[in-house]
Amino acid sequence: RKQDTIIIMGTSGVYDPIEKLWNGEGGSVNWTRTSLGEEVYCDLGKYQIDTKRANYDCSDAVLNYSSMFGNKKVEGYFSDKLVAERNSEISYPRFESRDTLLQLDNIGAGVSYRGGFRLQGTTVYGFGSKYDKAKISIVNTNNETQFRGNSELFVIRKGERIVGEKVESALYFGQDSIYHPSVNLKFEISNRNLNLNRGKRGSDRNPFFTSYHQMNIDTERIDWNLDSDSLFIDQKNLGFAKAKDEVIFESLKYFEEGDYRRLQNISSTNPLATIKLVVDEEGSNFLSANNLAVRLNPRFDVTSIQSLLYDLVARGFVNYDSDQQIVEVKDKVFHYANAYQKSVDFDGLKIKSKTKETHGILNPKTKTISTQGVSSIEFSAIQRVAVRPYGQFVEMKQNRNMDFDGTTYAGMGILEGKNFTYVYDKNHIAMDSVRYFDLFIPSEAKDEKGNPIALSIASRLEHTSGVLLIDAPTNKSGRKDLPMFPSFNTSAPAHVYYDYKETKGGAYKRDSFYFKVAPFHFNSLDNFTREDVQFKGSMVSADIFPEFKETLVLQEDESLGFQNKTPEEGLPT
Repeated sequence: RKQDTIIIMGTSGVYDPIEKLWNGEGGSVNWTRTSLGEEVYCDLGKYQIDTKRANYDCSDAVLNYSSMFGNKKVEGYFSDKLVAERNSEISYPRFESRDTLLQLDNIGAGVSYRGGFRLQGTTVYGFGSKYDKAKISIVNTNNETQFRGNSELFVIRKGERIVGEKVESALYFGQDSIYHPSVNLKFEISNRNLNLNRGKRGSDRNPFFTSYHQMNIDTERIDWNLDSDSLFIDQKNLGFAKAKDEVIFESLKYFEEGDYRRLQNISSTNPLATIKLVVDEEGSNFLSANNLAVRLNPRFDVTSIQSLLYDLVARGFVNYDSDQQIVEVKDKVFHYANAYQKSVDFDGLKIKSKTKETHGILNPKTKTISTQGVSSIEFSAIQRVAVRPYGQFVEMKQNRNMDFDGTTYAGMGILEGKNFTYVYDKNHIAMDSVRYFDLFIPSEAKDEKGNPIALSIASRLEHTSGVLLIDAPTNKSGRKDLPMFPSFNTSAPAHVYYDYKETKGGAYKRDSFYFKVAPFHFNSLDNFTREDVQFKGSMVSADIFPEFKETLVLQEDESLGFQNKTPEEGLPT
């Protein structure tokens, strides 16, 4: 070829001019045709060159690559070809290791690799197989694992970057991790910036799963500088617009009946129920896609259910290997099928972050996710408990616990304040500082659906703390009717003030004239009557009278008050 030459140094052999074959043995070929130079070379065993062709190979070769392997010699397969490529693009000579469990620890600081080794021109590939994948591991200066990735193929540029597609990935924070079964990886070795980006098809569309928070995260990308305390979930990038403005954090035990029913469009029976049935019958979570298609409908084949399978992948129900046509059934299938039958408890906890800014920032030390763009969170549709966080900001903690300030709606009550904490296992909201507690009473007026319109009472309870019990801890779904919930239990006195301008021009100042409500339990916030509105406590009357005990009830003007007939001798003043 005019622009390329192959040189084998120090070899010997026999040339057959009739067949135009060279049978050689020994010698070496270096990578001087590339930027790697003489440092990289292969020692050859027996080989044959057909001089009518532009390529040859040697199945008995030994690679010498000191900056990658030191003094270690790597056995494998060598091939070369005359090409008309520029130096920066040349993909020959090539070498592939026979050993698929090679260990490389000098790719970059804290980076180790285990798997097969392939060199094509200047490009290094780490390779494995579908069932024995190549592995990348990254640790910090304390030798603590920060990332592990498994893939059939990595592109490795020593000291620069590692790139991979369909990488089974886990980001580690102590014993916890964020996991994805098949995601695109880019790791910049020099600055330790790591990016995980979802692809467009198949298992790539799975959500991420965070074990510490027990939540699935439906986001396109995660970015983490491994030397920093900030992991970004769908980070705002000034260079280009984000793929979408919404990220969803969904509880591992989430269930919504409408989602379950919508999946039935393709079949006479719900596909999740059918999938669960087939798994139970076959005793395996790995199913033939074609057999599954027939079970869904005898007239179906794999192509008939492709869109369904990809939808199930995106929702986190299954993994799907389109090459092998194998469906891996995940636990979410069983949870949904059982939840629909009301045989297990479930929750409706789905947090939507909608913003053009960064959706969430996880601190690897505290493991808290600071989330923006959360306009509301529904904790129980049946008990009508939801929250609107101040500033649309929520901090997500361990096991779906979360901190927020804001307004909480509970049945016919509203609580506003700061330092609220939702505790998932107890299914309650601890309220450290309640600014006010408002109650609403059903009136005779009806809305457009015929439901009674609730009107606010004319007084509010202020400055207290307590716990809002949403429902029983094992009844987050509300499948059992427990009338006492939701229930607000205070742990400190509340206060009713009378400093309205309409009352004596605001003469009763709140610092000295108020009713101090004793700690109370107010049950059935979604279903109570006027007669249930009673609060025991004591009246503080700016020293007009000594403090005395009373019970507040609703008055004719819908305010909280009492009527007290003084004794004949009167009260001391």
